[in-house]
Amino acid sequence: MDPFNDVYKDAVSQVNQLDSIINNLTPKNINQSNIDDIENNKQELNETIQDLRDTVKIIRDNSNDYNISDKELDERIAKVDKISATFQQLNLHWNDKLAKRPKEVTTMANRISQDYGNENPFNNDTAFQEFQQQEVLREQDQHLDSVYNTMQNIHLQASTMGTELEDQGILLDDLDTDFDRVGSKLTSGVKRIEWFIEKNKERASDCCIILLIIALIFLLVLLFIA
Repeated sequence: MDPFNDVYKDAVSQVNQLDSIINNLTPKNINQSNIDDIENNKQELNETIQDLRDTVKIIRDNSNDYNISDKELDERIAKVDKISATFQQLNLHWNDKLAKRPKEVTTMANRISQDYGNENPFNNDTAFQEFQQQEVLREQDQHLDSVYNTMQNIHLQASTMGTELEDQGILLDDLDTDFDRVGSKLTSGVKRIEWFIEKNKERASDCCIILLIIALIFLLVLLFIA
């Protein structure tokens, strides 16, 4: 059974669903629930794309069990590359929206203000130090989020490049196989031509011998008559 088409339909459906969710969100209305939902969809789509690549590899490695031509196999590889590139674009679009969402800069200051009422919260050295520490931690979290998003993009690009190189390797292997087949056919054709020439040489030699014998017999007959 060839599972490629069913898996490919699932991948297309997941891409459309993820695209719809991301496009319906703006940086202002993104919340943790949206983030979790999209991350789950991204993970499922990534697994489906990997299943597609595994399916192509299985068919290629067991070509005798599947009635699929090299041309169709190349078309399937192109489909997987295209849907993978679409996924990469969606991921970049999503990360761009995440980067543009508003940050709550004064959250910690407001919290300290509520704790101390109308009095100056920084009259207490401990509260001031705590505020400073929380601000430093908040800034570090923002930097870590930015680094994490950047690393995700780099990882996705590296993964895409790796899969594209793998696909190119498959195409080169197929090309080598085609060259081997052509070379084998040429060798077989040359051997047939050589065999044909050799056979014709033997027949020509036989004909010459027969003609010589006939000529000798004819000369002997002429001698006896004379």
